[in-house]
Amino acid sequence: MKFMPGMTEKEKVEALERIIIVHSIIYYELNSSVISDQKFDKLARLLAKKIQKHGEKRIRKTQYGYVLYDFDGTTGFDIMGRLNEKDKSYLTNLAEHVLLAAEEEVKYENRSKKINNDGKVTAKRKRSSSRV
Repeated sequence: MKFMPGMTEKEKVEALERIIIVHSIIYYELNSSVISDQKFDKLARLLAKKIQKHGEKRIRKTQYGYVLYDFDGTTGFDIMGRLNEKDKSYLTNLAEHVLLAAEEEVKYENRSKKINNDGKVTAKRKRSSSRV
């Protein structure tokens, strides 16, 4: 994962924490997915590696460290139960928006393509606004 230039290590961990929590909520609570299992696993391993590198005490000082201080990257099924009510509400709302945005993107992509009789996907042509 590429991080924005100038991000501190703490900001990188917090970004990964948010990503892991949001996608765990989408998967385990909303019964859907936005990213592949492979992508989630890659991000989970990266966060687990950072937690191991910096230690539990330091990770507990991040925004969601109280939830993920012992995260080993294998699963996110128990994350929702660890969140306090304020964070649970905020992150569930965020997860719902991420899921909605992903669904809208798929709808847009489907509208902008059509399937030919031979099964090939082609983009629809835009109508010209001027007449000759």
